Amino acid sequence: MAGPGAPSGPEGQDDPQVVAPQLLWYATVAVSLLAVLLLAVGLPGRYGLPVVALVVSSPTPVPTPSVGATPTARPALVVLPTPSSTPTITPTAAPQRYKIGNTGGDGAAVRQTPSKTGTLLAGWPDNTILVEAGPDVTGDGVTWKKVRDPRGNVGYAQAQYLLPVPPGG
Repeated sequence: MAGPGAPSGPEGQDDPQVVAPQLLWYATVAVSLLAVLLLAVGLPGRYGLPVVALVVSSPTPVPTPSVGATPTARPALVVLPTPSSTPTITPTAAPQRYKIGNTGGDGAAVRQTPSKTGTLLAGWPDNTILVEAGPDVTGDGVTWKKVRDPRGNVGYAQAQYLLPVPPGG
């Protein structure tokens, strides 16, 4: 099936004056379909990119030009403004890191529950780094910090044995 302006017979099919307008017509249709697809899916506006629309000045195909003539209908690119709302990115603070200390060399326990009799997950020596994993809790008259140990266990350690590590330290 040939596009507009194509000869009905085999004569002239390789003629550049016939082939070029056909390619222009197919390219215009392809770009128009792509623009409609992008606008229908809504990708440009969703990511804050400018919305681009293709406007063709003539809805009818471009006629086959004669020698010396120039096509009259050309696609024009129009950039539409994007919505004024800009997403705000709020950085989240890195969890506090603690170093075990103040134990007199005994180290500290990470327990499953915030209790001195809670199931022992692991015992760690002084200077071991634990990472904050939740809010502080009080149990058995002691403040406990919810932490993650180097093995990935999440449990509770007594706050009195945890020294804050400064950021980058």
